[in-house]
Amino acid sequence: MTSTRMSPLYLTGGNGLFGGMFNKSPPPPVDDDPEKGVPIFSIKLSSIKIGGLRIALALHCIGQTNTPDKNTWMANKAEDGVVEMWYNPDQSAMFSITLSETDGGSIEVDRHGPRPSNVYQLQEGLQLHKLLDELEFLAFGNPEDAEEEIKDEDRLLRLEEEDAIDKARKKLPARGA
Repeated sequence: MTSTRMSPLYLTGGNGLFGGMFNKSPPPPVDDDPEKGVPIFSIKLSSIKIGGLRIALALHCIGQTNTPDKNTWMANKAEDGVVEMWYNPDQSAMFSITLSETDGGSIEVDRHGPRPSNVYQLQEGLQLHKLLDELEFLAFGNPEDAEEEIKDEDRLLRLEEEDAIDKARKKLPARGA
């Protein structure tokens, strides 16, 4: 009769009897920085008039605060110029709009909140489609009103890629009716 001896390494390490349970490396640190959001979309610009665009987007967001119900959203212009939209009903999350002049300019939208509710995510999608509609209007004007044509150099933003707004829209949930 042959006896089999198990080494302590087999019991505790690798994929042995206990599957490496006693020899695990620590998990990677969790990035729970509340200032760092989850990117939703980013739009590269060839030019931006940051002050005018920030005011236009802040006014747009203020106009959306009672959608779909009174005080559903709270618009906030942060000290660093970021425009924030806070979701009031369950306060589970918010999204931020960050404008940058670096490399021609960009618009970045990020979600903040540890566990956004399903209702928040639905309402966020609707708000972001409206935001993209507003950006499209600011970038291209109203195609039905040729008399009010704004010169390219006078626009608040010019897209680096003409279909950048459509690409951003594809990252969002389906559009509401």
